[in-house]
Amino acid sequence: MENGFEELYVNAKGNDGSVLSELMEVFVKDDVYNSKFPITSDRKRRYKQTEEGQKEMSEIIEKIRNEGKVEGKLETLYSLVKQGLLSLTEGALQANMSEESFQNNMNKMFPIQ
Repeated sequence: MENGFEELYVNAKGNDGSVLSELMEVFVKDDVYNSKFPITSDRKRRYKQTEEGQKEMSEIIEKIRNEGKVEGKLETLYSLVKQGLLSLTEGALQANMSEESFQNNMNKMFPIQ
């Protein structure tokens, strides 16, 4: 897919002496601070070593988990409506959406063929 992004896969535990290896060390090792990456090093230290940071990280993880549950529920509802096992009206009601929004979102996920 051409979206302007480039993927790079690295062995985060390998160390070939490069700047990228130094950055990966910040991610992999708990007690590493690298002055070349002060923001990343400070963030990691905050999330790993402070009560406030651990609380914030827990909230972030919970938010992601809840978003995943909502997405899973919607995908299930769309699928049930597409299969004719649930009416469009009931699917929209369960999703707390208008029928039009539900239909549009369902068509994006399951394009009409």
